[in-house]
Amino acid sequence: MIPIRLSYRPVRPPSLARWLLALALTAVPAVAPAAVPASERAFLLDFYADMHPEYWFDRSNWGGPAGTECTWYGVICDGAGDHVLGLEMVRNNVWGTLPASLSEQTQLKIFRLPLNFFEGPIPPLGALVNLVVFEATQQVNTAEEYGLTGPLPSLAGLRNLRRFNVNHNRLEGAIPPFPAENGPAALEEYVVAANRLSGAVPAFDGMPKLAMIDVSDNAFSGALPPLAHLADLTFFGANANELSGPLPPIAGLPRLVQFYARNNQFDRIPSSFANLPALEIYDVASNRLEGQIPAFDQVPHLRVFYVDDNALTGALPTFGATPEMTHFDASNNRLSGRLPEIAGLASMGTFHAARNQLTGGIPSLADLPMMNSFDVSHNRLGGAIPVLNGMPRLGWFRVNDNHLTGTAPRVAILHMLLGYEVSNNRLTGPAPPIVPGGIRPDATALCPNHLDPEPSAQWDQATGETPWYQACTAFPDVIWAGGFDPAP
Repeated sequence: MIPIRLSYRPVRPPSLARWLLALALTAVPAVAPAAVPASERAFLLDFYADMHPEYWFDRSNWGGPAGTECTWYGVICDGAGDHVLGLEMVRNNVWGTLPASLSEQTQLKIFRLPLNFFEGPIPPLGALVNLVVFEATQQVNTAEEYGLTGPLPSLAGLRNLRRFNVNHNRLEGAIPPFPAENGPAALEEYVVAANRLSGAVPAFDGMPKLAMIDVSDNAFSGALPPLAHLADLTFFGANANELSGPLPPIAGLPRLVQFYARNNQFDRIPSSFANLPALEIYDVASNRLEGQIPAFDQVPHLRVFYVDDNALTGALPTFGATPEMTHFDASNNRLSGRLPEIAGLASMGTFHAARNQLTGGIPSLADLPMMNSFDVSHNRLGGAIPVLNGMPRLGWFRVNDNHLTGTAPRVAILHMLLGYEVSNNRLTGPAPPIVPGGIRPDATALCPNHLDPEPSAQWDQATGETPWYQACTAFPDVIWAGGFDPAP
């Protein structure tokens, strides 16, 4: 079974949220008609002409006479109605090419058009010295058909910019360097995920307030720049690129909550997770990582940890300092030693450590009320399988291809069980009672083992084999003569 992956939902930096609220309260559409400059009206009319208003969900008052611009849907003016400060349309079915006159709107503070449909390039933004928010994101399910194209604009000179978000478009080329001087020093969010960008990810220097960085789902290559100086960083995403080298150290980032870098070519995991009091999610699966998993003793709020499909060695971490852990996957590595104690972790829903070199026994599985998937298959574990009645929500249980002995544990009390794989061990005795009808044949196997060949229509149905015990044998030397490989 593939473990459940949590879709990430980064939290916006609180300072930006407060600023947007303040602007909403103070910069409202003017009640009385007032004349905005001709250049600002011309920009709005260009936008109206270029963006197919016939498809908009709401185009109230657009195209009205001079003096009504501040009443047009989505237009934000200052309190006196003298200037257009913003344009905001969320999921309004806006479609088309951004007008070139956008580059001339020096008073503009907000350009926010998330979840719409775009074509063509982003006009230069260098003259928009008051710009605070630029957001032009694409409807996710149409990113291959529509989307902004061409290069990313330089952010040089945009000292007031706090949010730049152009995810799910078709932008190409490299990220322009961030100038140390006259750069976007106030920037808090930089999101360019799900485009066609390439080249190296530049250093994030001169932007000490950065809280959210997402460069996922592109074709970036080379090493990631340092992150340790970004004390306000809460979210970092670099999934699904061609990045390589060591993962950047993150120890000491006091506000970091989520870190994603799966599906790349990174080759070294950081040596320490020290002083990460806010970290909840760390996902670096499907890389080429070597080294040992750092200790969890200074990540008290860690909930999700994915390092599966790498080349990590050493022991699994212990969970005594991470009582909030919900999903842990370290499958498909070269880990050794014993399984850690997990009994009593009330939130643990997934524990996967399959396909390693783990030895010893399976620890107690008591008091795990949220456990849904437990997979330690394809290791070198021995001893008896513990009772399973401490996992009432268990859906998937895999301990196959180990050296386990004793009897198969009872499953009749597990009413949510879908998969039960205990094959290729040294189990003896009868097959346990079963809840009829729930277990899936494609995820269930009792044999090979040395179980008693007692007929059971329920296990025939659950395993998809009749009789269910046809691959079991009473002769251990036949099963184990060739290790895990079937005897000739």
